[in-house]
This record gives sequence, structure tokens and C-alpha cells, in this order.
Amino acid sequence: MTRIFIAILLACALVSPACAENEVSRKQALQAFAEVPVLELGRYKPWDSVARNSLLMLYERQEIRTEEGKLSAIEWLGELLFDGRKADERQVFRVMHPDVRVLLGNEDEQQKFYSFNEIFKYMPQLAEHAEQASQLEAQLRSPYQRAVVKLSRNLTLYQSLKHTLSPPGRDTLQDEIANFQYWAGEPFHAFVKHQRGQEADPEALQHFFQTASVYKRLDEMTTTHPIPIPESDATEDDDWMSLWSILVKSAPVTEVTPVIRLYADLSQAYQNAEWAGFKENGEELKATLANIKPDAVSSASLETRFNRSEIFYRTSVLYVLIFLLVMASWVKLKWQAPLGRLACWLLALALVLHTAGLILRMVIQDRPPVTNLYSSALFVGWGAVVLGLVMERLFKNGIGAAAASAVGFMTLIVAHHLGNDGDTMTMMQAVLDTNFWLATHVVVITKGYSATYFAGFLAIMYILFGFFTKLLTAERAKALESMVYGILCFALLFSFVGTVLGGIWADQSWGRFWGWDPKENGALLIVLWNAIILHARWGKFMGARGIMIAAVFGNIVTTWSWFGTNMLGVGLHTYGFMDQAFFWLIAFAFFMLMIMAIGAIPKRLWDSFVTQQKNQVVRTSRPLVLK
Repeated sequence: MTRIFIAILLACALVSPACAENEVSRKQALQAFAEVPVLELGRYKPWDSVARNSLLMLYERQEIRTEEGKLSAIEWLGELLFDGRKADERQVFRVMHPDVRVLLGNEDEQQKFYSFNEIFKYMPQLAEHAEQASQLEAQLRSPYQRAVVKLSRNLTLYQSLKHTLSPPGRDTLQDEIANFQYWAGEPFHAFVKHQRGQEADPEALQHFFQTASVYKRLDEMTTTHPIPIPESDATEDDDWMSLWSILVKSAPVTEVTPVIRLYADLSQAYQNAEWAGFKENGEELKATLANIKPDAVSSASLETRFNRSEIFYRTSVLYVLIFLLVMASWVKLKWQAPLGRLACWLLALALVLHTAGLILRMVIQDRPPVTNLYSSALFVGWGAVVLGLVMERLFKNGIGAAAASAVGFMTLIVAHHLGNDGDTMTMMQAVLDTNFWLATHVVVITKGYSATYFAGFLAIMYILFGFFTKLLTAERAKALESMVYGILCFALLFSFVGTVLGGIWADQSWGRFWGWDPKENGALLIVLWNAIILHARWGKFMGARGIMIAAVFGNIVTTWSWFGTNMLGVGLHTYGFMDQAFFWLIAFAFFMLMIMAIGAIPKRLWDSFVTQQKNQVVRTSRPLVLK
């Protein structure tokens, strides 16, 4: 009996993995669909990116927390595309402003997330308030008006995605194809007769106009175009279309294209929870598109793998670990050498990952590394890490690794929050859409930002460690002075060259080299401030502590040029008003001023200076011992 029982257990153990392998879950099925390319806002991207970017804008996260567990972005989008009624129950709209919650009839002050169904009944009031707010310029709107406009924009995005593959009132795309085939038949011919002045069936004619009106409205609403156009009909700027535009242009032919038919099969499989069939249809759709648009499919597959790797998140974790290792090596002197070497190797690994992320974005975009604020944050951090490794190579004391990891981590956090506005690889503004100047002026001046920030953070370490701890030994203080001086020279060179190149670009784009634009003034301030610090050092107008305080102020100057000009809402360099970071910009400036104030405290009150004095007294007061 025991042997039979053991045999049954072994058989179950062998059969279970095989069954598990054959069973396809919804999440696995959607992974294949996630790599299918579409055209949205001027560029090819996978459904995976559409899902992530859209959910970030609505929910401010890339996964939804539900009672059943976490729902990934692509799972949410699949539900929205193929089971819209269930998606309408999901609380995905994040509403933080209390007055907007009152507008939505909220009685629970703790509720921050709403479903489409919860908002729908208040749409008329919301639309009225949003219309009033949209008549004002962005920088003139109150916080409430900005919140209303944002919610209205998110509702438009939600409905645009929801009706990309299904119209209102239809459960599946199969149902809509059947309606289209009838519409393209008798009603369409009735319309042709009506155009020719011939007598036509009134009911068929009415059906034609009603359906055509729906298709036109949906085509105007949807911004995601999933259907490629045959090369014979495509133009340079229009080679993909919305489903609704394709259907209108197909009549009187009633047979839909293979791509539409595969999307209909996906819709049917999703409704029936046939996940194995859904996965098979997704792979077939990807293969079909690969024969039509191979470049779009390969780019979408690469972007999907890039999204799943979360390479910048992993790099930010490494930066935190590096900083902690350096701090531990300074506290425990006997561990200083091994922990320092480990931190240096990890910094090199973080740089490799950071570089790989930048290169992948460049390949996907087919652009240089800096194209918008998000990518500039990535590049500023990368530049600081490069400088940190150079400093480690020269000084081998952990200071470069600590400062580089701090700047790298903070810039990745900034980039993460900038990414909440949606797609971070959007098409360029026309005046910026030139690879030559993006690869010269923008990259060079952003490198100047990196160097100025790196020098500023070295100065912060000098002040904070010197005042609050005993870590700023005489040796480390001298090394920091040399490092800040060298980095400031580097920063001055790159910020100056970058500003001159910007003037040349402005001359070609706008017909003038300099126009005292806020962004131009900010770039000039960086050059002047770095030059002032260096000349003060050369002329001995400042000591080591004064230079450190001035280098900290350089962080404020650079942040003004980088972000502050976007908050003014004026000037040729402002391509979109951004007020979300205003509080953090003020907080950052205040924090820098506080550090400068600490740096101005007499050095005799610094913990490190007091310790050095005591050690000096001990060394000089030792009795002379004759041997």
C-alpha cells in the first residue's frame, strides 16, 4: 500500500509541472500582446509602453493595487481594450485636490482614487469647470483649476484608449466587424445613390450616416493607431491609421484586413478567457506586422525588453548601496580598504547599467541622449558618475564614489517623477529636431550641469561632514579642496562651450545669436558663477571654506537654469509650463541656503576641526622619552 501511495505521489509530481507548462495565465498571454507595435503621437511604440505611460498619467504608478492583488499596466490595458465595462469599475483616477473631490460628490475625505463610473455622473460639471480653466494660460491657473484640467485630460485619455478597438455599446470587435460589413453593403450603396440624386432607402441611409458619424468621432478621439496602411497608400507622415479611419476607407469592400481580423480574434479570446488562444493570436499578430513593418516590430520588441528591465530603478538601488558602503568604510577604519574597493567596483557596475540604459533609449529614439527634461536628468546623473570614477582613480579615498552615487541617485529620482507626465520618448519640437545640435550644444551644456552639481555635492560633503561629524580629517579636507577646484575648471569649460554652441544654434534657428531669453540668461549665470569662484580662488579672495560655500550656491544657479526657466512660462526655450516641481525647487534652494549658512559658522565650532585640534594637542604634548 505504501509503495502504491509513493508511486501516485511521484506520478503527480511529474504530471503537475507538465500541466502547469501547458496552462497559460492571463498575464503570460498578455506578455506577447505587449510587444505588438502601434503608432502613437508620432512614434512607434509597443502596447507595453502605451499601458505604462497611460497608467502613470492616471494612477501615478505602473501597477494597480486591487483586492485580488497587483494588476500590471499591460493587464489593466488589456482589460480596458477588450473588457471595457469591467475596466470602468477600476479606481484608476488619482484625485488629490480636496475641492475636486467635493466636485465629484465625495463624502469620504480619505478616498483618493475613483473609477470611471464614479466620475461619469459628474462629467457635465467637471467639463464646465475644465472649460473655464482651459481658457486661462497654464501659469495663471489656480491649483484647483490645474487639478480639474488634469482630471479632464486623463478622462479624455482613458476614453481614447478604451475606444481604440471597440466603439460604445459593443462587447467585442467581432460584433463591430459584423456591423461594419452590413454598413459597407446596403447602407453604403444607399449613400452612393443619394449622392447621385437617386432615390435611396431612408432607413439604410439613416444607418449609414449614424455609423459614419460614430466612426468619424472615434477617429478624432483616438490617438493610438494600431493598423498599418499598405505601402501603396501610405505617405511619409501617415503610414498607420486608427481602426475607424481604416474601416471608413475600406467601404464598399466588406472584408477587413488580416490585422483587424487578428485584433478581433484577440477580443473574442479575451472575452472567453481563452488565454492560450489569446497568446497564439498575439504572436500571430506580431508576426503579421513583422512582414508589413519589420522596423516597427523590432523597435517595439526592444522597447518592451527595456521597459521590463527597469534598468534605471536597479541602478538607483546600486547608488544607495554604494553611498552606504563608503560611509561604513569611513566609520570602520579596518574595513576601509575592502569596502572602498567594493564601492568603487559597484560604481563602475552602476555606470555600465546607467550607460546601457542611455544607449538603449538612443537606439529606440534614434536621437542623441538628451532630448527633454527627463533624459537630461538621466544624463546629468551619468556625467556625475563618470566624474566620480575619475576622482576615485586619482584620489582613491571614497569621496568621489560617495558624491557620484548621491548625485546619480537624486537625478534618477528626479527623472522618475518627470516620467509621471507620460511618454518620456516623445517626438521633438520642430525647432529642436536636429541631431547635430542635440549632439553638440545640448549634450555639452548638460555635461556642464553635471560638473557643477558634482562640485556642489563635494562641497556639501565638506560642510556637513566637517560640522556634524569627525569624518572630515585634514587629509580628506585637502583632497576635497583639490577635487572641487578641478571639477569647477571642467564645469566652466563645458558650460562656456555649451553656451556658445547654443548661440550658434539660436542664430540658425531664430536668426539671432543672443536674445536675453531666461534659459540663455540661466546658462550665462552658470558660466559667470563658476568663473567668479575660480577667480576668487586664484586671487586669494576666498579660502577653502568660502569656495565650498560658493560651490553649494552653484547648485541653486544650475537648478534655476535647468528647471526654473520652465516655470516662468515665457521665452523661446519654454516648451511647456511645468509647475509641479515648484515646491521642490523652492525646498531645494532653501536646503542649499541652510547648508551655506552652516558652512559660514566659525570653523572652531566644527566637530572635525575640534577633533583635529585635540589630536594636534595630544601629539605636541607627548613627553620626550630618551632611549
